Amino acid sequence: MNAPLTAVVHAAASLCPCCNRPIPRDEVLLHMQRRQIVRGGIVLDLGPVAFPVAVVLLAAGVAGRHVTALELADVVYAGRPDGGPDDAGLSLRKTIWDLRQRLGTLRLVLEHLPSAGYRIVDREARS
Repeated sequence: MNAPLTAVVHAAASLCPCCNRPIPRDEVLLHMQRRQIVRGGIVLDLGPVAFPVAVVLLAAGVAGRHVTALELADVVYAGRPDGGPDDAGLSLRKTIWDLRQRLGTLRLVLEHLPSAGYRIVDREARS
C-alpha cells in the first residue's frame, strides 16, 4: 500500500500562498504557468506534452488510482483540432519513458500496472 502523495497547485515558494505556512520539503508543487514540478528545492522543467501527463499521473497517485494510456491521450490531444498525431501511442510511450527517467531526481516513481494503467507515487512510500 502506498502512502498518500500530496500535490499542491500554485507557484513554487517556500511559504504557502494561502496560509503563509512553510511548505514541507516532501511536498510536491506544480507551477502551472512554467510547467514545472518542484520538490525539496529541485525544479523539474517539463514540456507541453509531458507536463499535463505528469499532472494527471500525480493526481492519480494522490487518488490511489491508475490512468490508462487512452485517458492520457485524451488529456494531451483532446484540445487539438487534428486530434493529435497518428502515432499518439508511440509519442505517449516516449513521454512516459522520459518522465520515468526524470522523476527520480524528485524521489518520485512512475508506476505501470499492465491491466490498470499509470500513476506517479513517492519512491520511499513504495518500498
